[in-house]
Amino acid sequence: MWAWASGGLVLLLAIVLVAVVVVRVNEPGTGSAATDSSPPSAAPAASALPSSTPRATSSPSSSAVAGTSSAGDENGYISLDTFADFNTGSPALWAFPMPEDWEITLFDEDGQNQISNAELSCLYTTLQSRQPASDTSATGDLADSAETLASIEASYEAQALATTITVLDNVDLSWGAVGSETKMEFLSSRINYERADTGEAYSTIVVVRATPHIGGLLYATVNCPSATFGSATDPTQDLLDGSGIIPAP
Repeated sequence: MWAWASGGLVLLLAIVLVAVVVVRVNEPGTGSAATDSSPPSAAPAASALPSSTPRATSSPSSSAVAGTSSAGDENGYISLDTFADFNTGSPALWAFPMPEDWEITLFDEDGQNQISNAELSCLYTTLQSRQPASDTSATGDLADSAETLASIEASYEAQALATTITVLDNVDLSWGAVGSETKMEFLSSRINYERADTGEAYSTIVVVRATPHIGGLLYATVNCPSATFGSATDPTQDLLDGSGIIPAP
């Protein structure tokens, strides 16, 4: 159900960088697996790429989920400046979407799930991990979340040369149930790079929330050709809207 964060981050990153090749191999005319197996290496300038458009943090909602009334503020809004605590003995879990025209490529493997869309050449991956607190003096989840996001970005920089990173607005995701009005705030960034084998510009949108008070980590990535983000076929918002954070039983 969960992965330990130290191994989960590296494994998920490797899956994102390699599995995008698998998606492209399944398309007509993309060449052999041997040709498409190289990891991405260099990134174009951020100014040359369209921006992604996940919705930024919205106003707190007016309803809370029964049984978890202590989570978040009086409206059930869990900001990064507070601790996410669902009064359970385990970290939180992802509720994972299964939209039409997407197929499962990884299911509940060490806390990871992944779906792919061959037509879009996109991947959506989530990870739930056990991760102990890093900043024990913190009064909320922000410090550990920022440290974790920086670690993820550094991993991309190590595996995909000359990456460019753009900080995005924080993003709200539903918690308690998919589509619920109660929201949880996540940090977000965009990582741009170039595939070594084809030279095509790719990007990954990352959303991350460490939950040190309950010893956990939640993050998700949307990986697509860079031109997809901000276009009419950008799947980012639908994927995030179809996801949710579920308190463990």
